[in-house]
Order: sequence, then C-alpha cells, then structure tokens
Amino acid sequence: MLSLEIVRGKSDSTLCPHNDIKAHTAAVSVRLAHLSKRERHDADEELPQDERKLEEQKTDIYQGDSWFASIPSLKLIQSRVGCRFKGLVKTAHAGFPKDYLEETMKNFPGGFHMVLKAPVDNDEPEGEHMYAIGYKYSSRKVLSFIASENTGTTLPGKGYEARWTDRHQNTHCRKIDRPRVVSTYFERSNCIDAHNQVRQAELALEKCWVTKCGYFRIITTLFGMTVTDCWKAYRYHLSHKSRHKSIPIKHFVSILTKDMLTNTFPSTRIEDVDLFLGSKKIEDEVSKHTGTVISCGNSTLLDTSTISGRSPVLLSNHTMCIYPKNADSRTTRRRCWWCYNKKNKKECYTRWYCKECGYVPICPDGSGRGCDRFCWREHIEAGGIVKVEDPNEITKN
Repeated sequence: MLSLEIVRGKSDSTLCPHNDIKAHTAAVSVRLAHLSKRERHDADEELPQDERKLEEQKTDIYQGDSWFASIPSLKLIQSRVGCRFKGLVKTAHAGFPKDYLEETMKNFPGGFHMVLKAPVDNDEPEGEHMYAIGYKYSSRKVLSFIASENTGTTLPGKGYEARWTDRHQNTHCRKIDRPRVVSTYFERSNCIDAHNQVRQAELALEKCWVTKCGYFRIITTLFGMTVTDCWKAYRYHLSHKSRHKSIPIKHFVSILTKDMLTNTFPSTRIEDVDLFLGSKKIEDEVSKHTGTVISCGNSTLLDTSTISGRSPVLLSNHTMCIYPKNADSRTTRRRCWWCYNKKNKKECYTRWYCKECGYVPICPDGSGRGCDRFCWREHIEAGGIVKVEDPNEITKN
C-alpha cells in the first residue's frame, strides 16, 4: 500500500491538493497517483549508456478499475502527474464511445477487438493520443478500455480461457484471443482481487466486531490490508521447499501476534553495552553461510530466510556456524541437541552448531531434517546449554 485517502465528503475535499478538479473521482485518482509516483527509475548499470537513459526516462503506468477509469482521470494523471493510465470503463463513460463500441461489435464473434484513437488535447491534434479499446470475449459481452499512448500493444497476448458445462455435466474449455494490452490488465488487476478476497473473506476483521463507528471500521480495514501485505511478502520471499510456502493467513496471523507480544528488544544502544556481535564480526560470520545482516532499531538481526525460509533470529553472544566438510568433501551433519533432548529423543540432523556452547548442533529455526520448531530461538532464550568440548560426544547422546 503506497498511498491512502479517506473520503469524508465533498466539503472536506476543498482542503486537499488538486481541489480545483470538479470531477471528484478524477481528483482522488490524481492525488493517489501523485503520492505513489516514483521520482526516478533505476536502470541496470551493465546496460549501454543510451539504453540506460531510456530506461531512466520511463514513466509509471497506473491501472484502475471501473471506479477510477474515465477520460478526466486519464487526462489529469497524464498532465499533472506525468504518468500514463489505462483502465476498464463501465459507469464513468461521459465522452467515451462505449455505446458505439457495443453497437458496432454487436455481431462480432468472441475474441475480436476494435481500437479508436483521439488526441488527448483537441488543440494539439498531433500531440499525445488516447485510445478506446473494445474487446468482445463472448458472443454477447463487450468490454471497454481506455488507455494512454505507449501503455501496451494490441498484438496477440495471453488468451482468455472460457469454461462451461454441458448438459451431461462435462466441463469444456476454449482459448479466446485477446490483445496483449487487455491480457496484461487482467493479469495485474487480479492481484487486487486476490488481496481483497483474502482480506475480506478469510481474515474478515470487519466482521469480527459489529460497530457503527466509521473510524473503527477503517482501522480494522487498514490492519487487514497491512497484515495481508505482510503475509503475501512473507510467502513471496520463502523458498519453494519451505513448509510455510502455503501457510494460511490465519496461521500466519497467530504466529505474527505471538511474536509481537513476546519478542522484546533492548532499549540500550549497541555502542553502550556489548550484548551483540560487532557489525564486522557479523558480516564475517554471515559470509560463511550466505545470510544477510539487518539493522533493526537498537538490535542486530541475522536474517536466516535465505537459509531456512524463516523469520530473522535475534543474536546474543552465541554464534551460529556450519560444520566443516569431512575428508570426502561431503556435508557434515549432526543430531540437533535441542530436538533430541527437548522433544522426546526426536532425531533431526543439521549442519549448524553453536560456537560458544562448544560445537553443539542446533537447527537454525526449523531447517533441520524433520524439525518443526524454532530450535535456535529457544536455544538463545534459554541462555544456551552446557558446553561440550568434544564434537564426537554429541553423536553419542
């Protein structure tokens, strides 16, 4: 969520920027686009200088549903924000040839489209143009789109898959052609529908408390949007082998709530007391196992998401290391001390160990084979275990 506007009424909009715009929906669209606009586009340094300049000069393309899509929204986003726009036109069709497209394409077969072009500014007919696109995906329905120049191509794109059931309850499907500018619109707009479905149907915070207070309703919606964003980002950055790759959102919320209530961070700065590893030592240690270092407030976190697909682990004076490979250059694995002693002799093998506790093998937050607990975190919270100087003694437990 990059920007948000709470619409209180027509009188309140006079205090907002761009209040000279008469069309209320277009004014909201311009303000949201202005708040979320990127100042510059980063380009790959390996590109040639000419291509890199073109990449940096690109403008953002905003995509809106039928609430935002209209001719005033397109013109104002292009003139005041300097970005391009495309959207699906339904109700806000003033000045848009929606009726003409539906009447002309009435007898067209499914999969056909029609494109109409007009100048954005009537005083400059040779300047920028906007496009009205009619697309017929079935024998009866015609969809109308409005798009700025250079927002896509009408070359064939990913087809629409029509499904239906015959009288014998057999499911049939057929691919229907559609232009690429339309296919990319549906591919990207689906993320909003999927987000709303998870937030409103599965999480459903708004249905937990029945209230007449509008602001309380908005707060629950904001919480739901933020949690859903976190859930999607968490699953996106996990390894495809992680058991949390398909974690339900309610399970994720329970884990997140517990972490927020139980996790404590020190109020003393790192420079004042040596509770954590120094930044240089952390970088050297992390380079051994391809983790990444995150600076979070007054503490230092070791991000093990690249290792085990789990959340960052708070480091104390204990160091997580990898056993050296054996003489045959094979990975050395030892039985996790925490799993074996705290989980009824369960045998989970890992290649990680705690250096300060004397080569004691510990699963780095559930990455051990068969491990389903946060062993390293519990190891830190317990203050470590008794030192074992002989690594071979670990395997004799």
